[in-house]
Amino acid sequence: MSSNDSLHASLGHEARPSDATRGAAPPADTSDGRPRPSSIARATSTAASLHSPHSPYSPRSPRFRHLAAALRRASGWLLIAALLAAWQRAALTVPGLAEVLPPVDDVVRRTVGALQQGTVLLQLGHTLHWMFAGYLIGCALGITIGMATGRSRFAHDLLEPLLELTRPVPIAAVVPLLMLFLGIDAGLKVGAVAIASFFPVFANAYAAFRSTPRTLDETARSFGLTPWQTLVQVALPHAVPTVLVGMRLALSVSLVVTVFVEMIAGNSGIGYFILNSQQNMAIVDLYVGVLLLAATGYVLNRGFLLVERRLIPWHISQRRRV
Repeated sequence: MSSNDSLHASLGHEARPSDATRGAAPPADTSDGRPRPSSIARATSTAASLHSPHSPYSPRSPRFRHLAAALRRASGWLLIAALLAAWQRAALTVPGLAEVLPPVDDVVRRTVGALQQGTVLLQLGHTLHWMFAGYLIGCALGITIGMATGRSRFAHDLLEPLLELTRPVPIAAVVPLLMLFLGIDAGLKVGAVAIASFFPVFANAYAAFRSTPRTLDETARSFGLTPWQTLVQVALPHAVPTVLVGMRLALSVSLVVTVFVEMIAGNSGIGYFILNSQQNMAIVDLYVGVLLLAATGYVLNRGFLLVERRLIPWHISQRRRV
């Protein structure tokens, strides 16, 4: 055998794997430290599976999106819980603070007791009764006058100066005048709430009816619709979402004004309960009234949103974003 043949035979013998290592898996890295192509492929496949929409850990998966939406919706309540915890700790640790800021557990126990007795619920019922009476009157007048001034140039020119003169007057300045004409009984509460709720509804109704696209009116005329049919079938559906925004704003304003009137000229209602607690130095009862008022406002707002969702489910504001 020649020297070349001996060299090729020795190289071939070294290149063949041994029997012990013939069935073993190849190492993950090469001799120079770089990963083998098979390792790169497995890592890429794993990363791709994590980012796949079908993976529960992918940001695009429905499970991940629903979890993120749930956490986002709960963030507000988590903030309230943190504030209540800070309130409780401050009331228990800061010397003398409990005299003006009682612990949360004391306020909760007193609230439960007041609700079981029913006295505070009776006061709240008086407030809501007169609030809704004035609110409905103000909404009816606001929608009617807003629709008239928005659709009629004559009505706009006739009423615009009077409305713009009276709108900047604060309700606190109007209440003493109403006392001269309505006294300090239920008429004062209804009148003050009606005036306070009128302007938000009127402003939104006027803007909604005024902004009806001209093409819609021209199309209605081309189909032979009468002015009344155009108002009911064209302008009113276009204006409803904006009018509801004004009504929602007026609802919170009505509650505030009702409590304000009960504080200055009333012998019943949640406003009278809060003021009476402050005058008698019943600090815990004072906080009970304020927190109950806040909860009432929240429930009213959520209830209005539910009604709004039923009335205009087609509107873009009702689309739930996840």
